[in-house]
Amino acid sequence: MVEKDVKRGCNRLSIVLTLLCAAYVLLIYPIRQQARLEKIEKSEFLNCWQQSNPPDFKGCAAYAKLQADASRWSLNSFYPRVWWSLALIVIAFYGCCRGTAAIGWWIYHGFRPNTDANSQSG
Repeated sequence: MVEKDVKRGCNRLSIVLTLLCAAYVLLIYPIRQQARLEKIEKSEFLNCWQQSNPPDFKGCAAYAKLQADASRWSLNSFYPRVWWSLALIVIAFYGCCRGTAAIGWWIYHGFRPNTDANSQSG
């Protein structure tokens, strides 16, 4: 009974880790990239503003926006561009979690084959 509880716990841990990975890949990563590029856009604007004589607000804003290209990291443009790779990352992460749990379970039992499968077939 304890053996099944441990397996169930590993399965649940794999699912929770996969959900956390999905949340990071789908939400946190693009938002962090967008914030980083907005800082770059701000610094490019300030550099242009200080160096231009006379200062041109519209020109510096267009130059900074072109240099940073922060719009490509907005959530509306990010998902359509890379949805298939995001799905692949999440699925691969789940497979790695399950594989790691299976290998850990196999090592824990001393590299022996699965005893449940042997006892049910015979």
